[in-house]
Amino acid sequence: MIREIPLRTMAIACNQYLKADPQTWPKIVSLDGKVIAFSLQNWHLNLKAVFTKDGVEFKPQDNKFDAKIKLTTETLLQILTNPSTKPTQLKGVTIQGDLHLMQNIMEIMQAMDIDWEEKISYITGDILAHEISKHIRNTRNIIKNAIGSVKLNMADYLQEEIRILPSKNEIESFYQDIAKLRDDVARFQAKLNRSK
Repeated sequence: MIREIPLRTMAIACNQYLKADPQTWPKIVSLDGKVIAFSLQNWHLNLKAVFTKDGVEFKPQDNKFDAKIKLTTETLLQILTNPSTKPTQLKGVTIQGDLHLMQNIMEIMQAMDIDWEEKISYITGDILAHEISKHIRNTRNIIKNAIGSVKLNMADYLQEEIRILPSKNEIESFYQDIAKLRDDVARFQAKLNRSK
C-alpha cells in the first residue's frame, strides 16, 4: 500500500504545514538525522519520517529508526483533535526506541500555533478571512462539544439503559466488598495458623 501513496507529495504538504508556524520550523530542522517510524495498524500503513536540514522526508519503513510509534486510526484522530493528548496515555499505542525524541516531537506539534486567519487573509482579504476563521472556530467547538456529548450519552446508555457497564457507585461498592473479603480471608488465615 505504501507504494501507492505519493510520499514526495506528503512531504511537501507536511513541510508547508510546518513552515506555516515560524516558531516550529527551526525546531523541526534541529532534528536533522533523526528517524521516526510510523505504523498505522488499521490501514497497514508503515512509513518513516526522516528529519533533514530541509524538513521532513517520508520513506517506506525499514528497521533503521530512532523511535517507532504504532497506533490505530482512532488513536491518531484523538491525538490530532486533542493536541494535548499524550500518546502514552492512550490505548492501542506502542512506542519503541527513543521515548525522549517522541516526547520532543509531540511537544513541538502541540506548541504549533498557526495564524490561519493571517494565511487566509493573503487570499481573501482581512474581513472575509476573519469571518472564515470565526466559522472554523465555531465549527471546531461544535464538533468538540458533540464528541463530548456522544461520549457522555454513550456512557449513560451503557450504564443505565442496557446495564452493560457498572456505575461509579457500583464499582466503589464492588471494591469495598473485595476489601472486606480480603480482610475476612486474612482473619480466617490467621485463625488457621493459630489452630495449628
